[in-house]
Amino acid sequence: MLIAPSLLLAGCAQPTPFTPTLVDCVDLPPPPEAELITLKRGSEGYPPPTHWPEPYGTEIPPPEPYPVWGRYSYATTDPRQVSLEDAEAFADALRQATGAPTRILSHPSQLHTGSKANQVLSNLQFGHSLVTVVIGPGWDPSTDEPILLFSGNPGTSSNNGSVLGLGWASQLVGYPGLAAEEGLSAVVMFSNAGGAESQGQHPDVIDDVACAIAWAGANLGADTDRVVFTGKSRGGGTALLWGANPHAHDYGVAGVFAHTPPWNHRHLIESPPELFPEIIFLAAELAGLPESPYWSAEPTPLDLRERFFEIHGPDGTPQSVAAHTIRAHREGLRDVERLSVGLGTHDQQVLYSDGVGLLQDFEDMGLSAHLEIGVRAGHIDQPGVWEQLDAALLDLTGHTASTFDPSPTRVLHAPVGDEAPNETLTAGAVPWVGLVPVLVETGATSSVLVCGPGGRLEVSGGAVFDRTVEEGCTRIDFTGPSEEGVIDWSFTVQGTPVAASERLHDAPLQTQVTSEQLGMEAYIPDTSDSRVAGFARL
Repeated sequence: MLIAPSLLLAGCAQPTPFTPTLVDCVDLPPPPEAELITLKRGSEGYPPPTHWPEPYGTEIPPPEPYPVWGRYSYATTDPRQVSLEDAEAFADALRQATGAPTRILSHPSQLHTGSKANQVLSNLQFGHSLVTVVIGPGWDPSTDEPILLFSGNPGTSSNNGSVLGLGWASQLVGYPGLAAEEGLSAVVMFSNAGGAESQGQHPDVIDDVACAIAWAGANLGADTDRVVFTGKSRGGGTALLWGANPHAHDYGVAGVFAHTPPWNHRHLIESPPELFPEIIFLAAELAGLPESPYWSAEPTPLDLRERFFEIHGPDGTPQSVAAHTIRAHREGLRDVERLSVGLGTHDQQVLYSDGVGLLQDFEDMGLSAHLEIGVRAGHIDQPGVWEQLDAALLDLTGHTASTFDPSPTRVLHAPVGDEAPNETLTAGAVPWVGLVPVLVETGATSSVLVCGPGGRLEVSGGAVFDRTVEEGCTRIDFTGPSEEGVIDWSFTVQGTPVAASERLHDAPLQTQVTSEQLGMEAYIPDTSDSRVAGFARL
């Protein structure tokens, strides 16, 4: 059996050993037999625990059977090993953010109260999920009641890849240390949501989250009555879902701060795959392509959409997927005092049609929320959501008066692109957004999607459309020509034609018509080519 060591970086104080408290919902394995080990550069590396093949084992697990709902291949293991170099880079980033050294640990018994270091518990096993915990310097559960910041990791990423691998989580790991500088206290917990394929909505994973929160209250002194959830993409979705607390577990929610979250999977359930090519690539990752032995040939985009349904719904149907989306549990968000969501009009991993659904549902529910839309923005964070999170944490720790706006739902337009954000915000209505497929097969049915506040919409190209539409999203179906060529699209909104400056990436509004059967590689030649055409207008 391989034992996961602990990584001790220079300058770490060890004042008082810690004795963990048992919690009914989890039976953590006893601590590893190895003593604290100081690893140096040039050694074989720091493998965090994957708990394979035994507790605290560090081997990469073999591929699980074909993943389906509730049987995710990394439910209790993590597919990525972390090198010593990655661990040291993580510790260095945390040191730069907090001014304190870092200890990376395998078990709660290795914690020390009053330590001057950041302490990181790597991959604690809660039921079907792995949770990594970041605790700031000076932590003392006998005197502190830290704010608990809970996050799911984005995309199909794992704890090792996103936390110790310095992914999106690196933007959160400094919060405990920064809080300590202000004489405050905070703890950050990252969950792998039950596995790389999971969206965090399986009932067992929801229960795992509640268990991790209960454990943090009993062992770290965390304030479980005021938990703050945050995340991006899948993590943004889990923030909203776990913040809604669908099983009515014994924790309170002080705030939810979500970047680019999926809401109702409308783009997967209703729209043709040509409109969201990046999701095809993500679905391929979920299916284990191209290495997966479960595919004998290259799948089509529709094949991959079917795979998504099998993984994210109990019976593999679109209806069961819809029944387990965040939207299905939206009533639980009524009790959340601080709610902030960021969206991008040209997000190709979570289509804007999902965002429009969220806007409409929030409006129908009368929710008080901060909503920020990045016009022409892709799958990126919105700066106002980060600002609201910072303000909320200072407010919750008693450091400042609240600056969160409790007014009815606001839509703030941040006219940003994928590269250069513009911090000038203007309040307004829902922007108009249109998407056209870049590729279509001859004679095949496809669609154009236009979302907006409602009004006169004219479309010409593969289809002719001229009518007044209601607020929301309008899908315009068309059939590809019988011969190869190019479809040129034009859009007129409220009597004004869409200008070239309003196009996404200044790309022409065109659809290429081909007689070749289109597989995944036709839409996603590589991960840097999103193959999207569209427009956005304030």
